[in-house]
Amino acid sequence: MVNLERQAHDELHQEENGEIGQINLGLISSAGELIPNTAMQTLTRNYPRLTFNITEGNTFDLVDRLNSSLLDLVVVRTPLNMRGLAKKVLNTDRMVAVGDPAITHLPSPLRLTDLAGVPLILYRRFEAIFNRDFAQAGVTPFYAVKCDDARTAIRWADRGMGVALVPESIARCTTQQTFTPVDYPAWDTRVQLVWKKDQMLRPVIRHLLDLL
Repeated sequence: MVNLERQAHDELHQEENGEIGQINLGLISSAGELIPNTAMQTLTRNYPRLTFNITEGNTFDLVDRLNSSLLDLVVVRTPLNMRGLAKKVLNTDRMVAVGDPAITHLPSPLRLTDLAGVPLILYRRFEAIFNRDFAQAGVTPFYAVKCDDARTAIRWADRGMGVALVPESIARCTTQQTFTPVDYPAWDTRVQLVWKKDQMLRPVIRHLLDLL
């Protein structure tokens, strides 16, 4: 009993110092180039008894889980509602066009007016933003395909079904085709590590945030 008590005390001390424990981490699919990173590698080298419990999903589902205290941290993509949340920016991503150049003949970099009449493959997440900015540029877009996942948009573009507009990091992970940057900074997105402002951060999470 004395040994068990000593062991429990040691483990509690280790957890209080962030040396052991579990991080419940939510990840979007396009975080593959950014996570795991050197900060996480350093953390696990220093504290080899740490474990990561990964939940994958889209930005809005992960933020809902975070707000319900089911996750400690989430890696998500803007735009999103940041009310009550804190963040660290991991990467800024420009929008790119993925499509067969022999079909599209797109200049590089692209302006919004260059996309007039082009059969576009739309990742619905950005539909409202695209429609707003196309309207301001006097462009009527033709959406040949609409879908709910950027990887699906790229697959259809790879098959010659149109031009997919997706964040660059997703294109880098998903297609072997060359892609063309869109010269429109308002469409840039950020990949962010997010947590609740009002939550009491466990030591292991504070260690990770300090390393990032």
